[in-house]
Amino acid sequence: MSLVRFQLAPQKPVIHRLFLFSSLPYLRPMSKASFHHSDEHLALELQRKMKGASQVFLLTDSNVAELVLPRILPLLKNADKIDIIEVEPGEASKALDVCHHIFQHLIEANAGRDALLINLGGGVITDLGGFIASVYKRGIPFIHIPTSLMGMCDAAIGGKTGIDLLDVKNVIGSFAHPKAVLIQPNFIETLPLEHIKSGFAEMVKHAIIADPQLFDALEVIDIEEPNHIALFIERSTLIKEDIVMEDFMEEGKRKILNFGHTIGHAIESFCLSIDAPLSHGHAVALGILVEAKMSYHLGGLDLESYTKIQRLLTKSFQFPDNCQWEDILPFLFNDKKNKNNQVRFAIPKKMGTCDWDVAVDLEEARAAFEELINE
Repeated sequence: MSLVRFQLAPQKPVIHRLFLFSSLPYLRPMSKASFHHSDEHLALELQRKMKGASQVFLLTDSNVAELVLPRILPLLKNADKIDIIEVEPGEASKALDVCHHIFQHLIEANAGRDALLINLGGGVITDLGGFIASVYKRGIPFIHIPTSLMGMCDAAIGGKTGIDLLDVKNVIGSFAHPKAVLIQPNFIETLPLEHIKSGFAEMVKHAIIADPQLFDALEVIDIEEPNHIALFIERSTLIKEDIVMEDFMEEGKRKILNFGHTIGHAIESFCLSIDAPLSHGHAVALGILVEAKMSYHLGGLDLESYTKIQRLLTKSFQFPDNCQWEDILPFLFNDKKNKNNQVRFAIPKKMGTCDWDVAVDLEEARAAFEELINE
């Protein structure tokens, strides 16, 4: 394996040049995630999915390349023929300049439409890699292997891809189904606690909008014990898959998956704009708190349900000191879900059910936000 490092631009990917594989059309049917409880079993399934590809590329970040990639590569036949593309970890890699360099590398490698892109990493890698695969030559097959809890429960599931621009989250993206999503729950043992908390926020979201029993379970597990959380990954994944299968293009019910994300993305975008990034899950957890309080004020969630949500999330997530309502308001007006210049929300009616496309008076949203940051 030879390593080529590019120094021409910030965030330029590191390319490990290896070489390549044989021929399969781009497939778009809904692919359910499959769970693999050993590295060997995952590698066996990956090897099967790679058959027929003329070339195989693997996109990852430097953290995953150190912690997870060495567990998988030795188990694969012809691993020396896989072309590994490595980017820096973190949200900053979801950028046009990074895409440019990856596209350039694919072109220089003469990657055809029968090439395969494997995305090994967390939500940043699956968002970025999914986007690149969905638009390169109008689409090549791709496989997600999520290594973060966020990726397993949310980012790798459902066929959404996206990159950021001008500090606005996922403002450029596409809908595209991966050829497969291969999940090894034990990968979360490699994660720092902050990343586990980030994925936990999405699990809580799924529970609030669709499964009160899952919420009851999440209330009592030890978030610092990966083995406890791993027990519920498959249930959380299935909730999202079921919703996406009903409404892939997000014309209706799928919008309930945006619960917590309207306020959450605004907070996350503001923090990116001031160079004080907040993890996606942390921002979503704060968004859940605000939007759950809005629901309570509007007669949706009852006091007991709201209190349970607040108690669970405030144990792990706090509002940044430098974030005020006026700071996030411009980002709310840029939200993808807006209609007729109105900010739209997904608002729970009660624990386990949720409305979407709800136009809420922004003064109500402000009141909920300011109550929470002043508590």
